[in-house]
Amino acid sequence: MQEISILYPSIAMFFLTGCLILSLGLSRFVAIKTNKVSIKYYTKYTEGEQPDRLHILGRHVQNHFEVPPLFHIGVLLIFVTQTVTEVNLA
Repeated sequence: MQEISILYPSIAMFFLTGCLILSLGLSRFVAIKTNKVSIKYYTKYTEGEQPDRLHILGRHVQNHFEVPPLFHIGVLLIFVTQTVTEVNLA
């Protein structure tokens, strides 16, 4: 078994998080350009409100910074200590 294979799920999660951040940024930009959201809303988060889709996407991105860092730390610890087993991969 190759020990590097433990890093593949972490790399995939990293790219998923990056894609979500880009998607959120692009969605917010489009919402501002089409006047669905005032740019003032994003300065203090007090004036107006954003569409439900943007709110849900924002919460989804926020969730990717809560538990997944623990996953990345666990993967790195397993890789650094060279204790990669099939159980860890599963």
